[in-house]
Order: sequence, then C-alpha cells, then structure tokens
Amino acid sequence: MNRVGARRYSDRFLNALMDSHAINSRAELYYNNALVGDLPLVSGTVSGDRSGSVRRTANIVVDPNVARDKVMGPLIHPYGSRVKCYRGLYYPDGSPEEVQVFYGRIDSVSTSLGGVTLQCSDLAADIVDARFSKTTKPSDLVPAPASSKVVDVAKAVILDASPSATVSIDLPAADPMYPILVGPTTSWTSERSDAMDSLCTQVGCEWFADMFGTFHIKALPAAIPTDVTPEWIVDTGDNGVLVDRVRNIDRSGVFNQVFVEGTPVNGTLPARGEAHDTNSSSPTYFGGPFGKVPTFYSGQAVRTNPEANALAAKLLATAVSSVRAVQVTCVANPKIQLAEVVKVFTRNANVDGLYYVQSFQLPLDPETPMTMTLYATAVTPGTLGFIPGERGLVGENRWVRAR
Repeated sequence: MNRVGARRYSDRFLNALMDSHAINSRAELYYNNALVGDLPLVSGTVSGDRSGSVRRTANIVVDPNVARDKVMGPLIHPYGSRVKCYRGLYYPDGSPEEVQVFYGRIDSVSTSLGGVTLQCSDLAADIVDARFSKTTKPSDLVPAPASSKVVDVAKAVILDASPSATVSIDLPAADPMYPILVGPTTSWTSERSDAMDSLCTQVGCEWFADMFGTFHIKALPAAIPTDVTPEWIVDTGDNGVLVDRVRNIDRSGVFNQVFVEGTPVNGTLPARGEAHDTNSSSPTYFGGPFGKVPTFYSGQAVRTNPEANALAAKLLATAVSSVRAVQVTCVANPKIQLAEVVKVFTRNANVDGLYYVQSFQLPLDPETPMTMTLYATAVTPGTLGFIPGERGLVGENRWVRAR
C-alpha cells in the first residue's frame, strides 16, 4: 500500500488504514480473571458470524517454546484459561494504537513442532454449555416474573449461568418491543441458549458476547436508511481498500411474509400478526415474481395483536436481508463489528450499496487481507405492510391464514 495522506474519516485509525502502515498483533493469556502473560503470537485469525450463538472465534498459533514456560505452560489449557487478542498499527510518527478484537475461552490446545495451536470461543460458549438441570421458569431467576420485561428475564438467564458477566440491554426504551412482559407460561427444559434465542426473538432482538466479553441484547438489524453514515467504505481507486469482491444471490432461507402467533392464556385467543414485503420494486415483493413464501413464528411473550404485528415486521426485515449479498476482500479493519453498516463502491451498480456485516475473517498477520460477507436489506422503512381481510388480522381476533 503506497497511498499517502488519505483522509476520509474523523477516526485517525481508520484513515491510517488507507495509508501505508505497519501492523502489530499480540495475544494475552488469562486465568481466574488475572493476566498470566503475553502469548508469543506466530499467526492467527479471528472470525465473526452472526448466524451462531457463539459469534466470535479465534484460531491462533503461538511459539512452541511457551509450552515449556514454567508460569504460562501449565495454564495453556481449556479448563478455565482465557485469551485476549489485539490487532493494531503504528502511525508515521512511530506511536502505536491497538484494537482488542477477541476475548474468550480456550476450547482446545494442539501442540506440534511448529507451534501451539489454540482454538478459542467467545464467552457465549459458557452460556451454551450451561444447560438447565431441571425445568426452569422465570420465577426461578427473577423476583417478580409476572411484571418482568422479556429483556430483563433474558439478562437474568445469562447472569444465572455467569454471575460476574456484564450484560447490556441495548434496546431503546422507546422501542415498542422493550416493555413486553414475559409470558405467564414460559419455561425451559434443557438448552439455555435456546431459551435466550426464544426470549430475544420474541422482542425482535439478538444476543451475543462482544470482543471484550460483554453480553448484549440488541435489536435485530432492520432496513438500512439511505442517509446512514457507514462505519467503513470498501471501494476501488487510489485511496480504496478493496482487494476483490464476489456477488452472491441465494433464495434459500429467504421469506417475504412472516406470521407471528402468541400463546393462548386462560382460554383467550392467541395474539396474531403478519407482515409482508409490499415494495413493488423489491426482488422479494409479495405476490411478485418471487412468489408468496411465508414463514411462521410463535412465542410465549406475544400477547397483543399490535405486538405481534410489530414483531412480524422486524422478523421480516431480517428474513429478506440475504437477498443481496456480497463477499469482499479488503484491507483488514480490526474495528469493524458484526451488523455494522458498510458501503461498497466498485462502479458496478449491481454490487454498490449499503450493507451490514454478516460475517468476517480478520487475520492477525500483516500480509493477509480481511474477508467479509455483507447483507443488504431488500426493503426500506415503510414498505413492510399488512393486508386486512386477505392476509392478517380481520377485526380484532379473527385470523385468515395465507393463501
């Protein structure tokens, strides 16, 4: 990279990535929340993927001599030891800046003459492993479940497994999903991660552990507004960071209609809602060339028809998001996060646009570029609609299934 003086962002670090720069990567070993020491990093990759409960994984190779270190060697094991990874750069004046890109546990250790390979997972893996030993209800976790919000119960499910965890509820209080209360018949039998998935989906959210080990309960990515400021621009040209790109189009797992149904309580009819793609210019326009492709969701916390409709709209925005997908190879940016918005500009109208990050592969070595899979929402705000009398609610409690 021989670009000099490129300036595009208010962030000095991002601007430096557009210039010639030297990088520095390192890793640290922790045990019992205490730093043991620096791991002599040879190579490695940090991967992120929104499709799993464990979103960040790290595969790193460290110098084989570390296994003989009297302090660190005995603690390089998968029984409570954790790893932090960083990737940074040096500015032209020689000053460094680094970004933490991973914090999680060691899952496996493999030792060879070439190095010690550590497979690591973020802290969501602890929640996945901490299965319920008996049928568990919200009342087992929170003092007043009848008046508890779903997001608060989800937080309690995490803290029950990991009492020292930091959990952030990122759903704004103004969001219509925020005040929804947990269903009175809610219970879980074994898989804690399934309980988290169910609770969060019922309020249009996702849960994950970030690169610092903090847990988040956050709204699902929705349609990307055209006036949004992207976190990263992947483009060609003298100051561009694009290396290569591949456009992917796949209809598997894509739906253009979502039905939501609650759980009947004390003989009452369940709440029901529906949303479909009403944008006639969208490739997934309901009833257009793509056809009518519904999906169904039921949840214990869905109590009213307005709540069901709001949830259906959120789930639909996610269901159609993979209609336009592109994989880009670019200059490695350790600050990029899953679900953040990036802009792709390649002078190709079929590829250019705003996308959110679905997955990435971030190398810890200086030569390998970064790869990202990006999804573009196929609908825009205001185009998720309801058709009374044909699909959706008819009156207050009558329901007509999709035809």
